[in-house]
Amino acid sequence: MKTILISGCAGYLGSIVSKIFLENGFKVVGIDNFSTSPNVSQIINEIDFYESCISNQDLITKISNKYKISCTIHLASYSDLRESFADPQKYMKNNFDNSVLFFQNLLSNNLCNFIFASSASVYSGQYLSTINEDCLTEPISPYAKSKLAFEHYLFDWREKNPLINFFILRFFNLSGSYKDFHEKHIPETHLIPKAVDSYINKSKFYLYKNDHATKDGFAIRDYIHVIDAANSILKTYELLFGDNIDNRIFNICSGKGFSNLDVMNLLEEKLNSKINYEIKKSFDSEIPSLVGDSSLAIKKGILSLENSQIENILLDNVKQKMKLT
Repeated sequence: MKTILISGCAGYLGSIVSKIFLENGFKVVGIDNFSTSPNVSQIINEIDFYESCISNQDLITKISNKYKISCTIHLASYSDLRESFADPQKYMKNNFDNSVLFFQNLLSNNLCNFIFASSASVYSGQYLSTINEDCLTEPISPYAKSKLAFEHYLFDWREKNPLINFFILRFFNLSGSYKDFHEKHIPETHLIPKAVDSYINKSKFYLYKNDHATKDGFAIRDYIHVIDAANSILKTYELLFGDNIDNRIFNICSGKGFSNLDVMNLLEEKLNSKINYEIKKSFDSEIPSLVGDSSLAIKKGILSLENSQIENILLDNVKQKMKLT
């Protein structure tokens, strides 16, 4: 049985990735300090779990001595864009500094296979068409800057040590659920779960608009179902041990863009009901459009978009939220 190490295993994506690997016959060792997971995931009862910050050198040595780790999947990070503007040092310390310590501790224990969950927000905001992996990276938010800084760090280290074997997955907007695992942000900041909460609770929320140079002035985003995203990590693990690796960065996305208003209109259509929202000006540093080109990931066989139709994502959110009420 192969064993993997997952940082951020109790988070939204981390819980689902852990479950997917378990179901595919892996032993999972997980690390999380619950800093962004206030509702503790039940996944910690299904894996070999350690509550800790990823910078804990003694823990990494202990895990390395106890298990034969074949790959580390690094998902732990802070990810609230707006908070990152308010406290950029917090984001650089956790997402970059602690990631560097984590990576160095892994290398010290001869753990050289690594998958890093990065973000589409590292791309420049100049693109209104689809973005491929060669497009300009020019992050705006401190969150995105911390992600890109660690990407560069990985490439710098591989030049010094070619035995380091890694892939970087740039995730676009994840949504949806898997079994009992779902989004649990407190406070909720993501559009789709906020809109569904508004529908279920008959409450009002704000739909942000910034008069972008898009078809309706609203920001456009690319939504991918979290199951497809989690499965892409499983397939990337398999790619780590293949030959002729000619690319180490992949967009994980649907390749289709929907404005905030599109999402609301589609959700109301599927529910056959109006949702109580008010349009409000968005913050100035919002990227107008982030729609990815997923053709490289599909070509390499690490991405399948079986669940990522926007209608499926919306109805999945409704179904999951209804179960919780």
